[in-house]
Amino acid sequence: MSESAVPGRYFDGRTAAGHDVEAVFSADGVSIRGQGHEIFWPAKRLRIAARDEHEIRLSNVREGEARLVIPARAAGVIGAAMPELLSGAPERRRMTALVIALIAAAAAVAGGVFFGAPAASGPLAERTPKELEIQMGENVAGQINLILKPCGADADLAPLS
Repeated sequence: MSESAVPGRYFDGRTAAGHDVEAVFSADGVSIRGQGHEIFWPAKRLRIAARDEHEIRLSNVREGEARLVIPARAAGVIGAAMPELLSGAPERRRMTALVIALIAAAAAVAGGVFFGAPAASGPLAERTPKELEIQMGENVAGQINLILKPCGADADLAPLS
């Protein structure tokens, strides 16, 4: 194993078998070598899938469930080669973009509901034929009466009128 190589376990994501490998980190990415594997993951595709005090699990966004598990003590080697990966900056940028996209989508929906629908309702109501309005009203009344049975005690209701 070379000086900058880090021991690890590689999981290809297709089987549960782990393979002992050595990972060599550079600014361009990580080379994974061992047990018949010779793989290079570019730095721009690397993500931290999980991290705790014992290990760091790296993934490649294009490799599905494949993982490279390295000891947490190797964080210095990763940090020296790819400082942005461990800083969390890429994840924060993705989360910020997601939040902005969700806010924009919510604003678009709210705009449609609170401004678009009322603006369209007047012209739609004017163009709706009277027969269609009557038919729709009867359908709605029928559905309501199906769920909530009308009261048949007219004599009992007379004092309330």
